[in-house]
Amino acid sequence: MASAGRVLLMPKGTWTAGTTYNELDFVYYGGNSYVCKAAVSGSVDPTNDSTHWQQMASGFDSDLITQTIMNDPNHIASDAAVYAECQKLETVDDHFRADLAHVEEAGEASIVYHAGDYLMYDDQLYKATAAIAIGDTLSTATNIRAVTVGEQLADLATAGSANTAAISKHAADLAVLSTSPTTRSFAVGEYLMYNNQLYRVTQAIASGGTLTVGTNIVAANVGAQLKTLNDSLTTINTTLAVVKTVSKTGIAVAANSYANVNIDLTSNPPQIGVLRGFSVAGTTDVIPLQVYISTDNNSVVARLRNISTSNLTAELYVWYK
Repeated sequence: MASAGRVLLMPKGTWTAGTTYNELDFVYYGGNSYVCKAAVSGSVDPTNDSTHWQQMASGFDSDLITQTIMNDPNHIASDAAVYAECQKLETVDDHFRADLAHVEEAGEASIVYHAGDYLMYDDQLYKATAAIAIGDTLSTATNIRAVTVGEQLADLATAGSANTAAISKHAADLAVLSTSPTTRSFAVGEYLMYNNQLYRVTQAIASGGTLTVGTNIVAANVGAQLKTLNDSLTTINTTLAVVKTVSKTGIAVAANSYANVNIDLTSNPPQIGVLRGFSVAGTTDVIPLQVYISTDNNSVVARLRNISTSNLTAELYVWYK
């Protein structure tokens, strides 16, 4: 079988001036990672040499990655920044060559693959098109397809963008990400993220409004935001915990008959329109058939029945929220 040539990234540590680098050599410089596009030997660093270098991702801690691989090549560090970049690294031969594809020696999978994972088999780079269990036969008809290194590098760059998007989402968990002018309206007391800073709205802002510190927003911190949230929850819980009472006495119910009762609640309306309980006093022969809060929350409606042969007077007590 003809050789596919060099198809794996070869980590070369931190870039050093004067060192000769070949295509697909992988280096770290200035906190970023780069892959060599064409052989080069010189003093121009990767940041300023786009002819020979392609930046792959920013924010690498090369010392931490190197230390992780050399100390325990089978262990991926739990540090999130390292894990995001190292999750597909495999240790190969005595040089701990960090590939972005697992090498398969036979036609059966030796590890579990998810759709989208890469693997090397028979000098060819493949991408899994379906989940592959240990022992499954590798076949272009069912679970793998041949790919180029270019496609693999494009996937890696896309994954880097996805990580950036995920970070932005987490930043938005506690506040709405905003620009200035805004793309939505904000009420007083809301929180927003603007230019990587958390702010609290002090003046209502219409959609399209300009964010101005000191005029409609003030700098805030997560602690203050959580306190505001906690205060709001406390207020809600306090409101929900309040049980109100209302009563009506002197309700005349004729012998063996019914009486309809309506108790006005407009002076002390319910917060959530929930009936918590009721009782009828004054006699045991008057029983409640229906007791409920009206749909407009303005009154308690009840229907009582007198089961005796005498005219009676009853009292109705109601608890509600």
